[in-house]
Amino acid sequence: MRATKKLTFAAGFSPHNLAAFVFDALDVLPSKRSAELDVLIEEALDELKVAVDITAVSLPVVTYAGPEGELPEIFERINQSGTKLNKYEVFAATWMSNSQTQVNSTDVRVAINDKYDALISRGFAISDLDSGRAIQDFNLFEYLFGFGKCLVRGHSLLFNQRSDPAETEPAAFSLSCVVRGQQLSRMALLPEFMPRAEDGIIDPAEMEACLTAAATEVQRWLAPFVGLRLNNTSDGIDIAHGELQIVSIIARTAAGRWDTRGDWSERPNWEADWKRLALAVPQHYLMDAIEETWRGPIYSTLFSRVWEMDDDGRAIDPSPYYSRPIERRTWENALDTWFGKQLEREQRSRQYVRAVDRLLLRFVYAGLVSFKDDKKHQFELEHLYPVSRLKRVIVSSEGPGWPISCIANLALFTKILNREKSEQTISEYLSAHQLSKEERAVLDRLLLCRAEDVDISEPGLTLEAYRSFLRGRWSTMKDALYRNLEIQAAQSA
Repeated sequence: MRATKKLTFAAGFSPHNLAAFVFDALDVLPSKRSAELDVLIEEALDELKVAVDITAVSLPVVTYAGPEGELPEIFERINQSGTKLNKYEVFAATWMSNSQTQVNSTDVRVAINDKYDALISRGFAISDLDSGRAIQDFNLFEYLFGFGKCLVRGHSLLFNQRSDPAETEPAAFSLSCVVRGQQLSRMALLPEFMPRAEDGIIDPAEMEACLTAAATEVQRWLAPFVGLRLNNTSDGIDIAHGELQIVSIIARTAAGRWDTRGDWSERPNWEADWKRLALAVPQHYLMDAIEETWRGPIYSTLFSRVWEMDDDGRAIDPSPYYSRPIERRTWENALDTWFGKQLEREQRSRQYVRAVDRLLLRFVYAGLVSFKDDKKHQFELEHLYPVSRLKRVIVSSEGPGWPISCIANLALFTKILNREKSEQTISEYLSAHQLSKEERAVLDRLLLCRAEDVDISEPGLTLEAYRSFLRGRWSTMKDALYRNLEIQAAQSA
């Protein structure tokens, strides 16, 4: 095997140097070198220089001398074209020194190497790494990348999983930062706050185990509500929350059980804390969705939901926010204000059911559709007053639009029944069809009103009569919601 020769031009790029390199690489003796070949190389090189000449190209260089913590934002501002790097990949550059990380989890290691394999398969060249060859030494960015992939993959009710194995899952970065008592604005300094072994290497094993356990517990608390499929027949999960909202809940859950800013030892009264969280977290989760709490600037919201702070904004103890149930009167005000806006909608056609509406319906139906029902039946979310019938009434009334897709006009039906009734109201359908005892029991449980109350009697239905029906059914829906969230129990406790 011949050793590879490396071409270097100390005195610049020239035909003579290239010719000498070619002859040396081919082990051609000086006496055998051809003058004719010298000429051919020189001519080819001249043509190549003309084709790829970049001597007149100006390369702009930006020198940044500010704080490291602002580097990701600066990079994002100036990197407006070309291959985009997200802010977490920018952190990777600032974490190169002093962030060697011990990675014990096989799954995390596999996720990291899957990323590099995916990049290599796309034509990227990675120093000292070939396809199929696994790396063994990791930095903090690589660890959090891999941990994020595993965290998201194992908690499908909490996170939308990115299908690209090379795309970063931000959850592990945010979670690791805030759970250590740091604002997200200080993420660039995260290596300084990570737990380390005696040899100085970052050792996240305890953190990883605790955060995974906390995420699993949060998913268990929310699963009876957010896991309900409604009319979703695919394997995908209809997630209505933002990532930082769920990060705040997981971080607070972890901080209530373990000393997350210290050695990760268990707190003495964590069982009582988790019991309170199990009741109150679903309530806060839904309330935040209704009030759109997690829109706009939310870094401060995230931190205050997890930590109580001193006068300087530093974390002291786990915040009691998520462990306090929401009072009934607060629910009444929030829900009725939200519903009032729905009643004022002016719609003349079928509208897309918003994510927050579907979420609230899940909380309403959680106590009415068992896990067994959800697996046995295919349900469809449909309008009690059929859209096509309401459209005709609206046109004949020559007035403004009606709240066609108001949440109180939406109900779950079994797929078979919904397809059979088509444009009929449920009262019209039942007058012509005899259901089995089991089918009627399922229907009565899901209607949240009397079937005979859904009476369109076109053209006699008026907007006020329709709104009256919606208000009555909304009251019944709220009662179901309060039962499912144990609002009364929280009131009397």
